[in-house]
Formats: sequence, structure tokens, C-alpha cells
Amino acid sequence: MFENELFAYTDMLEKFIDLQEHANVKLQEQYKKVKMYKESSEEILVLENVAKKGFIINSRMEVPSSIFFQISVKELAKFHALSFVLKEKRPKYFNQKIKSIKYALFLKEGYARDSSRKASVNAVDEIFKNKVEKAYDLLMDKFCKYHNDESIKACLCHGDYRSCNIMMKLNENGIEEITPIDYQLMHYGNPVLDFLYLMYSGTDRKFRKDHLINLKELYYETLRTFLKYFQLNVNVVYPREDYDRVFDEKLDFGLMIAIYLLPFLLSSGKKSTRCYAERSSFKFK
Repeated sequence: MFENELFAYTDMLEKFIDLQEHANVKLQEQYKKVKMYKESSEEILVLENVAKKGFIINSRMEVPSSIFFQISVKELAKFHALSFVLKEKRPKYFNQKIKSIKYALFLKEGYARDSSRKASVNAVDEIFKNKVEKAYDLLMDKFCKYHNDESIKACLCHGDYRSCNIMMKLNENGIEEITPIDYQLMHYGNPVLDFLYLMYSGTDRKFRKDHLINLKELYYETLRTFLKYFQLNVNVVYPREDYDRVFDEKLDFGLMIAIYLLPFLLSSGKKSTRCYAERSSFKFK
């Protein structure tokens, strides 16, 4: 997975910058990245410590503000838009470098999946344990199927776009700027899953009831306006009817994310660190 991170900072994100500068995208509207230093190599990435510039991350135990999610959704739409731009403007590069990136977090049968199932079951109240146990394998199989679905409009996806992977800089008026990080799970796939992942990994039911539909609209509108910089029509690149259909069909992805991430999201302190370490030690395919 480190190969994805290396590719993102040494190659792909530089292409994004070039595309935006060539299209005269206003600096304040460009997709942002953390600076990489020349001391980086194939074994290690040396990135700027943006905390010194005042960037912070949200606590994963709290639901960030609606303003944070509005800005984050817009940035996600730009990320996907730039992938579609690469597909149209530099098809050879896209087919060779982007389309070949597969999702890396599929749990194989055996110890890894059994351990993950156990952690998920243990994270819920007693009355729900049997339901989670019965549903786990079905949901994990659908999780894999959703990421491998070639029947939908696909682009480069972040793969781990959640609030604690989005650094933000504050000023006296609120959020001044955000910068996404952590591209290890980047892959070619369904852009709607990135959006749903953000929503279900970092919000509660009340927040989604109040804001989900508006944020869904904001995503598509941002995609439309950002693609205009590159003389691309969103109705051709990603038709609205396709977006709405896939969104409705894949809403249960939120349940999959909740079950899989529950031990991490709902734990705190040393317990959370231990849980994350155990999951990180799994061997993925």
C-alpha cells in the first residue's frame, strides 16, 4: 500500500497540479497537496510538517461541523474530477497508471476475516451480536463486489477519505483551508463509495438526516463546475442519472463501513490503538 502513497506524491499529484495550472484554475480553488521534499526515496517519503503552519485534524470521536463536511465534499469532488480529466486529456497515462490500481483492503477467508468479524461482534451490544455475526460475511462479500464493480462510471478514488485523514487550517472566521492526506488505499473504482465512506465513517444519524442530501447535491455541483475549467461536460463525463442510480443502489455501503470500522471508531485510548494495530497487521490481498 505504500507504493500507492509513493506514486501519489511523486507522480500523480504533480500531474494534478500541472493540469490545474494549465487550465488556469484559481489558486484558492485548486486541489491541495502536502509538499514532498527531495530527500524522499522509494523506501521513505519526507513530507512537510504542515502542523507548523497551523493545520490540525479532527478528533475521530467527534462529529465535525457541517462546514467541514461541505469543504471536504467539494475537495473530494475536485479529486474525482481531476481523475476524469486525466482520463480525457491523458488517456495513455490514465490507462497505464490509474486504471491498474486495485483496491487493497479485501479480507481473505481465514484468520484475518475471522479476527475482523470477532472484533465487530464484540463492539456492539449483546442484543445485536447475533445479527452482526449473521450479516458479516454477506456484507463483506458485497463490500468486495462493490469495489470490483466494472459496470459503473469509475475514476481514481481516495479509498480512505475520512475526517481524520483531512487536515484543516483555522482562522478567526473558521476553516481557512483543508488538505487531504494518506493515499495508501487509493484505487480505481466507484466515486460514490468515497463519498459514502466520508459520510458514514465520520457522522451520526442526525447529521446524515439533516445534511446528507444537500452534501450529495454539493458534490455533483462541484464536480460540474470544476470540470468546466477543463472544457468537460459533467453530463458526458458522469451523467446525473448514473450518479443518482449508483448512490441509491450503494447506500448499504454505509452499513458495511459501520460494521467493519466499529471497533476502531467507537473505541478510545489504548484500546483503540491496539485494535488499529491488530487490523493493520492483517495480510491483505
